[in-house]
Amino acid sequence: MLPRLVQAFLSSPNPCSRAPLPPRTPTSAPPFAQATAFGPWLAYEQRPATLSRAAACSPSVEPCLTESLLMSSALPRSVERLIEAFARLPGIGPKTASRLTYHLLRTGEGESRELAKALVAVREGTVFCSRCFNITSKESDPCEICEDPGREAGVLCVVEEPLDVLAIERTRNYAGRYHVLHGAISPVEGIGPDDLRIRELLARVDAEEIKELIVATNPTLEGEATAMYLKEAVHNPELRMTRLARGLPAGGDLEYADARTLSEALEGRREV
Repeated sequence: MLPRLVQAFLSSPNPCSRAPLPPRTPTSAPPFAQATAFGPWLAYEQRPATLSRAAACSPSVEPCLTESLLMSSALPRSVERLIEAFARLPGIGPKTASRLTYHLLRTGEGESRELAKALVAVREGTVFCSRCFNITSKESDPCEICEDPGREAGVLCVVEEPLDVLAIERTRNYAGRYHVLHGAISPVEGIGPDDLRIRELLARVDAEEIKELIVATNPTLEGEATAMYLKEAVHNPELRMTRLARGLPAGGDLEYADARTLSEALEGRREV
């Protein structure tokens, strides 16, 4: 009895199988469905009900058209400009730019005006410190850290970006001064030593009584290349050059650490 049932099951068509779909014939997409970097999110509400989302994402639609082909017919130019401006910011894609724009349109007029005033104020009221090149206000140049008499003048910490200064300051474990390079050496991106604030750093080392230079660049290929260049460029045998220690994070387990992290932790071990 069982073999007959098995044979009948095998000979019957599989209900879980599905016949292949017929090939889709390319058709010209309507203007509101032309794919752009903003298409799937901005014009979705303007599409008619007869147009499904699958049809809007058809492979026949060219994905490299300019944004204006879609947005000019669905949005005012002022909204387009704001979306494009948000999308140019680092870490913000087309979808996030659209959400930020619609958020400002939905909120009150006061919030939009406050944002506009803050953007104008940050451009007109801030400069780079003439000594360490960190961000400071026009009224306090050199910056407060450089002018603080309680700071250790003989210790200088070299970082890539101004945000790195904030990260070190949050530790409350460093009382020296800083020098911001505004980047790292990257031959792939065409960034060399002349594009950074290395020349000003070497001048500070010669002019000021710097006893220790802490190279706090990021532990990347670009950060390592910058650290090696600084080591070769600084010609002062009395100057102590150090690099930030790397290894296991606090609260981490050895079994989850990679080989490179463990190797650097072993090299940077200290007495207990």
